[in-house]
This record gives sequence, structure tokens and C-alpha cells, in this order.
Amino acid sequence: MNSPFFWFDVMTKDVAASMKFYSSFTGWTTQEFMGGAYHVINAGPVGLGGFMSNKPQEPGKPESPQMWLGYVHVSDVDATVKRAEKLGAKTIAPPQDIPTVGRFSVLADPQGAGFAVFKPTPPDGSKPTPGMSNEPGRICWAELYTSDHKKAWTFYSELFNWKHTESMDMKEMGTYAMFNFGSGDSKSTGGMMNATHAPPHWMYYITVKDTDAAAKQVTAAGGKIINGPMDVPGGTRIAQCMDPQGIPFGIANGM
Repeated sequence: MNSPFFWFDVMTKDVAASMKFYSSFTGWTTQEFMGGAYHVINAGPVGLGGFMSNKPQEPGKPESPQMWLGYVHVSDVDATVKRAEKLGAKTIAPPQDIPTVGRFSVLADPQGAGFAVFKPTPPDGSKPTPGMSNEPGRICWAELYTSDHKKAWTFYSELFNWKHTESMDMKEMGTYAMFNFGSGDSKSTGGMMNATHAPPHWMYYITVKDTDAAAKQVTAAGGKIINGPMDVPGGTRIAQCMDPQGIPFGIANGM
């Protein structure tokens, strides 16, 4: 099976503020789940992720990092975790069930970037929720900033069978390697590159109708524009941003 990113959580110290911020320029709506411990993100009729507190539910445990956490759809969570560990990953949260929802685990890749694997409970377990799309409000691109993109690529391609599509010479910034989720076509759905500006992490781009207008809304709502808006090959305009809690994300008018 293909193993795409298909669900995206925002782990934040201030859930209410984060929901208000992102909804101001995405049109997202939210609904409570698990007694309000989790808030599902809806882009129109499509659920694509959720907001949750990074504070531990059990006393004495440390806070999780504030971050976007992407979930990769897999057919067997336990087998994937074992394979990931053999390839150099570290298990942050061991495989566990969410009743009526599915089974998941949180990992850090060999360079330290966090991600999760997830298998939804049947009958939806055979078909991922359509989380990535060029439809406004959805996630259209997954981008890894890492300390060694060649080793990172070896890890993800061996673990998930993702396929390299093309590479771009970014001059002094190095190589930007693009890939897709093993869909059998040549369309790129993500990229990765070396970066020293922050610890290794995944960044996800939210689809917007107008990147420049959305960038203004981001700053008006208390966020920051880190880079852009700017044009990238293929007729896409992007901006890299930071929300009021300091969590990086991107916006783009499709990819």
C-alpha cells in the first residue's frame, strides 16, 4: 500500500488560541472529541487533523514539543515501528489503541524529526482519510528540514517505500530533494533538505486561495512571516510562517 501523510495534529500550549489563529485564515471549523481533550479540524466536510495540548495527561511526565505532527498511514503499526527502530528511529510513544479510532505510535527519525504512524480502525482502515489536497484549507505539501537529507531519505524510502521524483540545486542552500508517497506517478508531494536554522522537523503547507492575502491575515492574527511570499517553480506561491506559539508552518496556493 502507499504510505502518505494523511492526518495532522497541532500540539500546542494554548489550544483555544491556536484554533482561533488558524481558523482566521483557513476557514477551518473544529469539533470536540474525547471530552474536549482533542478538537478535530474540519476543512469543509473533510476531517484532516486536530488540536491538542502538549501538556502531559499524567503527572510527572514532561511536556511534548509544540509542533505539527504528521501521521503516515500504514497497514501494521507494530511492524512499522519495529522496522523504524532497526533503521535508526526512536520510539517516543509506543503502539497503542484509541478506541473506535485506530492504532498509532509516535517516532523520531534518525536525525530527530518527529512523525507518527497510524492505522485507522476498520472499516476505514483500508483507505486513508484524504488529508493532502490542493483544495483550500487542506494540507498540500510535506517538507522535512534535517541535518542529513541523504540519510533521512534512506530512512523514509526504506520504511515507507516513498519514491524520489526530482532534485533541485538551491545553490548555497544545498540540494532540495523531492518525492512522492509511492503513488506510481511522477507528481511530487513533498521535499527535504539540510537546514541549520532549527532542529530537524517536518513542516506542512496549508492550501490557501491567495498566498499574499493569507500572509497578511497570518500577521494580523499574531503570526509571523519567516520567508516570502515568494514564487517557486511550477507556478506556486508560498510563504513560510510561524504561529503565535512559535510553531512553524507554511501556506501555498496549491502544489
